[in-house]
Amino acid sequence: MRDRFESILAGLLLLLLIPGLPGCSTRAESSVDRWVGRKLDRPVGAGYSPRNVYRAGEALPADLRRVALLPLVTARPDGGMPEGQVALEPVVERELEKRLAFEVVRISRDQVRLWTGRSDWHAEEALPPELLNRIRESYGCQGVIFAQLTEFHPYGPVQIGWRLRLVDSRKAEVYWAVDEVFDAGVPAVANAARRYAQDFQRDASPVPDSEFVLSSPRRFGEYSLHALFATLPGH
Repeated sequence: MRDRFESILAGLLLLLLIPGLPGCSTRAESSVDRWVGRKLDRPVGAGYSPRNVYRAGEALPADLRRVALLPLVTARPDGGMPEGQVALEPVVERELEKRLAFEVVRISRDQVRLWTGRSDWHAEEALPPELLNRIRESYGCQGVIFAQLTEFHPYGPVQIGWRLRLVDSRKAEVYWAVDEVFDAGVPAVANAARRYAQDFQRDASPVPDSEFVLSSPRRFGEYSLHALFATLPGH
């Protein structure tokens, strides 16, 4: 009798695990599936941290509360750079805002052209004095972010390069700068990108595939910017 009871109990437990069975909790099954999927899909091995990072100090000035984000520029106008610029420009703003380090004010190309006669400026150039002055006076920004896409290879393996600068709008002093290329073909970079995808890039799949981030330029771009903005000095 006891053996029969245990057999019936085991059968009932098995039925509860069958997807779509009336009366079963799909929410519980979905949560279990996702948890198991993440555990099985978690990459093993060393991750990657950006190396070419400059910080003037461990903390930003206490009065740096609002930062202007200039339009994304490219290192050259050939290859896939224009496509990368269009795809990744909104990603720069979103990932920067996620840091919650300061208020971000996006400056349009038309506005920059109106001020300076040009829509794009690189941080390495001799900047016209009116650019920083106008940003400070018109928008009350104490800092300016210059963003440049230096590499963009969207196909096997994805490669994305960034040159970013945070500059004081009052003294033109550089508070933070990075110059980094992320290559999805490098094992440590791939590990870090897949872990980021599991932790931050949610999707509706019951068993997520973290390797998707390695073939999606937009998602790989999100990972790369997340890693770079994480190196910003604190307040």
